[in-house]
Amino acid sequence: MQYFSAISLLAFLPFAFASDSPPKQILELCKQRGQVPQQEDGKWKCATVQTSDICNPDQDLNTLHKDPKTGQWICCPRGQDLKQDSCVQPGGKGDQIPIPLPGTCGTHLKDAGLESLLRETLVRCFPHDQVALDVFIEYYLTVLNGNINLIEVIIKNGCGKPTPNPDPIPNWKCPRDNSPCKWLPLENNKVRKNLPATGSDHKVLPNPNVPVVNYKYPFDTWVVGWPDDDLSIYVKDQKLQPQASGTSYLIPAGTSADDVYYKSPKGAQIQFFGACSADTPCIGEEVAAWNEGKPLYTTARDQDIDVSGYDFDLVFTIADTWVTTEQYTVLADGKEVGKTHGPLSLGDDKYNTKHIASTVDVGRYDAGALKSISNAGFWGSFRIPKETKKVTVRLGACDSINHGYFVFEYRMDKLCQC
Repeated sequence: MQYFSAISLLAFLPFAFASDSPPKQILELCKQRGQVPQQEDGKWKCATVQTSDICNPDQDLNTLHKDPKTGQWICCPRGQDLKQDSCVQPGGKGDQIPIPLPGTCGTHLKDAGLESLLRETLVRCFPHDQVALDVFIEYYLTVLNGNINLIEVIIKNGCGKPTPNPDPIPNWKCPRDNSPCKWLPLENNKVRKNLPATGSDHKVLPNPNVPVVNYKYPFDTWVVGWPDDDLSIYVKDQKLQPQASGTSYLIPAGTSADDVYYKSPKGAQIQFFGACSADTPCIGEEVAAWNEGKPLYTTARDQDIDVSGYDFDLVFTIADTWVTTEQYTVLADGKEVGKTHGPLSLGDDKYNTKHIASTVDVGRYDAGALKSISNAGFWGSFRIPKETKKVTVRLGACDSINHGYFVFEYRMDKLCQC
């Protein structure tokens, strides 16, 4: 039998009393990492060829636990306690560390005047194109706020897939005070309409597209100016407050053009856009410009249009052209999505074909379509789901006594993601 000396026994004692088996949670964590537990300087570490710390230097190893949301082993930051598998503030009632509510950071950005700062900084980069500057800033802020909101949702719900808003806002309901989205431009080729100088007086604002006597705005309409123009717009005696980037004015549907006037001492330029609504969805990128449909007859009423190549929702807009005499029905894979109609200012009566101005020749192609929409024709703008294979345009009520065939224009746009 061999005896140990006292010195040998003392040297052996630390190993005799130290545990050779790592705690269960450390064993599982190292296994999760594809490593093995190993003691180094009296501390357990996960090791392969090299060792790695269980927790970061600013974390407490004593709080190692499995996150109930992610299933991952984590440590709490130093100074926090572990209660019911959550890192909480020390003392008090043990409430969890507060998480910012969704939208908080976006609100802070708005309060900080980020848009104004960007505009002041970048205006020298767009010396001759204010529209491009507006578009750039709106796009930048939209992307920035979208990402911030997404991050806050992820923080709130853990690292899993963000849950959707239980009451999502439809794409056509863009906020009027800061919206990058609008419906169609109402001027041919999106040209700017020049407003003569008024001096100290005022002038009647010309209506969208071509001049029309006794014109009434057929739907809510944006009048968009430019920041460098000194422009004020009034409806009767009420001065309209600019919205969006400070250059957009909303004229309500049904307003008489004779009641809308402007003041601009040096003159200005404007563009007209339809405002977003259930009947005028916000549009983003143009997919297909105005196209003339094939002539339809009472004996051949349908035209099918292939949309199977698009993997996103579409806005399909159709307008009666040439002499406005007819109404159309639009179907998506055989299911009706809507009928063409008159001005939205008519309310539910807009589908009544008695409102068709059957003696008005609006012309052909895109100019005819925009004149039809802005003035006298029947038209419609419909959301087409992305799974749709074909859109069918079907001739409905028409003046078949005085006309042998009927023509329409259509275009397709991508929905604006507001």
